[in-house]
Amino acid sequence: MPIRQLMQEASTAHASMRSTASRLGRSFRAVAEAIRRRRGDATARRVRRVLLILVWIWMLNIFDLFFTMAALKVGGFEELNPLARLYLHSPEMLSFFKLGMLLTASLVFLAFRRRRITEVGCWGLAAVYTVLSFIWFAYYCHFIS
Repeated sequence: MPIRQLMQEASTAHASMRSTASRLGRSFRAVAEAIRRRRGDATARRVRRVLLILVWIWMLNIFDLFFTMAALKVGGFEELNPLARLYLHSPEMLSFFKLGMLLTASLVFLAFRRRRITEVGCWGLAAVYTVLSFIWFAYYCHFIS
């Protein structure tokens, strides 16, 4: 086989390999871009979930505050939160304390809303307030009957 023919075949093989490598490179770049987009989508979904959970927590907290105030007026109520117990003498101070603590926690959650641990913390707090709402419901059902 003459050298010229070997050089031509080598050149053809090299061009074919370069073309294949180029296609693989484009494929890898496309996969990497899809992963980056997916990761961005996951972060956007997490941010949306954190915001929705915070809305739920605010609603439950206001529900808790309303029923705490109602129970204080009726009497025979003992606040289990030792910090909130300090403010039971003044409904305004109690409201300010509870909403201030919630606002502080919300600002921390909002600052770190893109992190997984924040979403876990929001879900945990939402679960606690949801259970507390059921306890209030049971308390008033028992109180009314």
